Amino acid sequence: MAFNVTGQVLASGGWEGRVRLWDTASGKPVRSWPAHTDSVNGIVFLNGDRELVTAGYDGRIARWSVDGSLLQSVDTGVPITHMVAQAASDRMLTGHNDGTVKVWRLTDIAVIETRRLHTRAVRAVAIGGSEQYASSGVDGAVYLWSERVAEQRLADPPMDAWT
Repeated sequence: MAFNVTGQVLASGGWEGRVRLWDTASGKPVRSWPAHTDSVNGIVFLNGDRELVTAGYDGRIARWSVDGSLLQSVDTGVPITHMVAQAASDRMLTGHNDGTVKVWRLTDIAVIETRRLHTRAVRAVAIGGSEQYASSGVDGAVYLWSERVAEQRLADPPMDAWT
């Protein structure tokens, strides 16, 4: 889920692949459209809240106008398990079912880097300051890295790090 800048609209994605926009004051849906052929696993507002980027288990990343018009679609070829984005740094991070993590330039949805960090599906990804990234996987591993620094595996957590 993602709020727009003013907090007046909440965007959500569901298991059935639909995107819904909600008016937060009334709690009512204002718009809905089919976005993916499988679950929506990440969503973010862009460009002054005029656009959304979604990522789905169908392996697609899509850029939408908030009216539901498709502006761009990229097929990654691998199911996306989680996506986060940080508009200020122009970066998006996707975790995939095959254990890979991809760093994207958000403005044009172009891959900057792909790392195969996990032996099983990635469960969660995060973006921090100074282009710092993290991922956790079903394999129990948690990694930290940046675009300039090699990945560092953290000491194994006592259980899976799901989020």
